[in-house]
Amino acid sequence: MDPDGPPVSICMDHWSIFVDCGPYRSRGNWSDEDLQRAMTAFGNGVMGLNKCARQYGVPKSTLKRHLDGKNKTANGFKKLGRNTMLTADLEQQLHDLILDMEGMFFGMTRKDLMELAFEVAEENRLPHPFNREKRSAGKGWYYRFMKRFPDISLRQAEATSVSRASGFNKDGVSRYFDLLEKIITITSLPAGSSR
Repeated sequence: MDPDGPPVSICMDHWSIFVDCGPYRSRGNWSDEDLQRAMTAFGNGVMGLNKCARQYGVPKSTLKRHLDGKNKTANGFKKLGRNTMLTADLEQQLHDLILDMEGMFFGMTRKDLMELAFEVAEENRLPHPFNREKRSAGKGWYYRFMKRFPDISLRQAEATSVSRASGFNKDGVSRYFDLLEKIITITSLPAGSSR
């Protein structure tokens, strides 16, 4: 046993050795305030980069990236994890569109949403790893999007079922025509026009 090494405990029941490597340190134990204070201290010339990083608990590479302005998404703020394919604003617009369509009885399927995300990324010329052959975003993007917006519920693609047909009642029909009248009024469509 090395006297300078980590403590070792032997479990005689299972003939295995457990090495105690000290306390578990998770990623991102620093806050936005720590980052701002470190950037200010370095900017004012109070201390060097290494000392700022050590004193405020911000990783040196993170501090340098923020000081150089090379942090693409959250300059001056803490943001861990992968970047989203669409910007936060575009995702919010997509979210609002889905809710508006649900309100007008046009529910979207998962496939519709994934194809729409691909089109939005293409129209805005955003770099993305979406499938260009299928012209669709992937399942991974879909699940992360749904996790960010849990209030969305999408329809499953299916033929008209008894339960959906039974939802076609007097209240539903009157609500539909109220919405239709509202849309016609807003868009100033003449009665009987095809488009």
